[in-house]
Amino acid sequence: MTPLSWAGLGFSLGTLWGLSARPSRWLVLGLLLGSLFAALFWKERKKGGILIFFLLPAFFIGALSGRERQSAASRMAPFLGNPVRLTGRVEPGSLRVRDRSVSFTLLYEGMRIPVLHLGTLPGPSWGTYTAEGCLEPIETFYNPGMVDETKRSAARKIPGRIRTQNGCLHYEGGEKDALDRIAEWGSTVRKRLSEALPPREAALLGGMLLGGSEGMDASSLQIFTACGLSHLLSVSGSHVALLLGLYVLAAEYLPLPRPVKPLGGLFFLFCYAILCGLRASVCRAVLLGSGVLLGELLGRRASGPSFLGFSALLLLGIHPFWIWDIGFALSFAAAAGLMLLKERVERGLASFLGQGLGTALSVPLAAHIFSLPLLVHHFHAVSLLSLPANLLLVPLLSLSLVLAVSAVFGGLVLPFLGRVLFVMAGSLVSLSLELGRLLSESRPFMVTTGPLGFGALFCYGLLLSLLLGDFPQGSRLARYRKKAALASAFCLAALFFYPRFQKVPFTAYFLDVGQGDCCLLVMPDRKNVLIDTGGLNGHYEVGERVVVPALRALGVTQIDTMIISHGHHDHAGGAAGIARWLPVKRLLLPQEKDSNDVEKLIYTMKKTNHKIVYKMQKTIHIRFKSHIINIVDAPKMAEKGGNANESSAVVLVACGKSKVLLTGDATSEIELAAAAAPIRSDVLKVSHHGSSTSSEIAFLKAVSPKVAVISVGRNNRFGHPHDEVLERLEYLGIPVARTDEGGAIKVVFDETGPKWYSYRCQRNCF
Repeated sequence: MTPLSWAGLGFSLGTLWGLSARPSRWLVLGLLLGSLFAALFWKERKKGGILIFFLLPAFFIGALSGRERQSAASRMAPFLGNPVRLTGRVEPGSLRVRDRSVSFTLLYEGMRIPVLHLGTLPGPSWGTYTAEGCLEPIETFYNPGMVDETKRSAARKIPGRIRTQNGCLHYEGGEKDALDRIAEWGSTVRKRLSEALPPREAALLGGMLLGGSEGMDASSLQIFTACGLSHLLSVSGSHVALLLGLYVLAAEYLPLPRPVKPLGGLFFLFCYAILCGLRASVCRAVLLGSGVLLGELLGRRASGPSFLGFSALLLLGIHPFWIWDIGFALSFAAAAGLMLLKERVERGLASFLGQGLGTALSVPLAAHIFSLPLLVHHFHAVSLLSLPANLLLVPLLSLSLVLAVSAVFGGLVLPFLGRVLFVMAGSLVSLSLELGRLLSESRPFMVTTGPLGFGALFCYGLLLSLLLGDFPQGSRLARYRKKAALASAFCLAALFFYPRFQKVPFTAYFLDVGQGDCCLLVMPDRKNVLIDTGGLNGHYEVGERVVVPALRALGVTQIDTMIISHGHHDHAGGAAGIARWLPVKRLLLPQEKDSNDVEKLIYTMKKTNHKIVYKMQKTIHIRFKSHIINIVDAPKMAEKGGNANESSAVVLVACGKSKVLLTGDATSEIELAAAAAPIRSDVLKVSHHGSSTSSEIAFLKAVSPKVAVISVGRNNRFGHPHDEVLERLEYLGIPVARTDEGGAIKVVFDETGPKWYSYRCQRNCF
């Protein structure tokens, strides 16, 4: 590593500390002055020079820069939840037109404010607009494993969003500038793709060329995620390197002076960055590409690590909150792995795989070695298909990208040639998707790691140092290198596998899925029961995007028993998405005609060869080693062809002396009928999100819970939970935990009874 790369690393870590801990300004200044003073008077410059002269001062400068910056939400905090009138330009390329609404991003004083307008746009897709409406805070789901929306919004400069109607959005005029024209050209490219190719291939090529997953279907996204190819949908170094290579090749045939060619390449990269939305990973890749072109212009070879450090200093100096962007971190980690480890990995692989295969594998492996800790930290899962899929599919997809770029520019001269090249690119994409599908169907393709702490990270780093480090011949470290590496690998494996066999207390997790239900019960032997799966209206897939990340963060590798209380979308909508990613061993369904969501679930389970499906029946007891599932009531609605709340099952799960009663959307009639059985429980999941149609006094007295959990969406249009239900619970002295207020609710059972925690307020308890 070079001094500039050490400075970039120190500045990045300092920025993270400054933003997260917000240390005292005087403390940081004192430490900065101390490090500078030490650098001036340090005598052993060769031994500690890098650390003293570059890393520490850059760290404290980064900390000072981070603590002094305000996020967009902090700047607009006084206006959140209040009516505002904001005037700004439409962000180029952000306009999306739907049936009865349009959405775009308003650029206002260096911030990006999403605007949803219910109606038609009163002007063109560019220029200045005034939006009037309530500035709503960015809401999210508060669950383990979910991206912190506060940090993500800060990285994207988003303070909140505005919803407007006709008469509240005004076009103020303005000319189409260069940025608008570049974005318009990007829209033209996507349109040409959609005209030449089927929707699936067009959306995928558009994502690879310009970034993003707009228009991609769920199956294609699943294939890319399962195969570890999601990085191809986020424009980064591989895209820029490919496009830069094409430009250099084309420039050889242009009659231009030598200094003009690198300058033209810089202009090309700048336009491409704007076209892709100036995302953090795009800016990093473009800066490194610019370093190569500047080296060509000046007649010098650019130092990759130095430019990587310079990119970190520049980008975080401009916008420190990018340190919280997952794409930013993964982009830098992968680039650092390629620069620092590729040659060593290639030498190691070539010694037993041969030069050709060793060289091919060294690129994805070197990038994965550095990015693996970040993937585990953020996603709690690792794709086993990543290396073989990258080796097999990246060349095909890269060739399709080359053909697509050639089609874009060749079509400007010969439209017919452009269409032919697009079709060829689409054929390669189709082949890649089919190969990816065959690979991803070979389960298990994802390994759930769960949360791994600092100890695992230390062992991983030590193991890499021992395997890839250079040690002097004959030194003590060289002699004990293999033994130390084996010890590090053993410790890492122990830290990974030990939690899977460690006993835990009986625990209930009521996940925050908005206006829906989803409860995970974890037994002492780590067997689990998942009751309901949430579901929201629209195209948002709660199962894949909310429940699966939460389950992985909790260390769940499979669903031992899934129970669907009834077929309504807010209870069964996420089930198929969960089954696509986690095997379901046993499924219990209500006695009703299968809803569309349940049919999708059964179809998905058949594809994955898990077909153990039961229809619940009243008073059935299903006994396991650690727990009992008691079907208290399962109203039979199948002959009526309905799946209404009247068919909702009431289920009691007992683990030792601890009991949890789950009622789905059961009506008061079902609850009172269930009360004839012994249903006293420690925890009650309040029926129908706290609707007044349920939870009668007699039923609550029969259950006598020590805590009642209401799973409900924030600011829902039904007014749940109703005041009558809250008053009944208060009258009986039953504590209430709500997912709309506290996010996910965790209830832990011990000898003294249930103790509950809120993810929103007590995140460290999860």
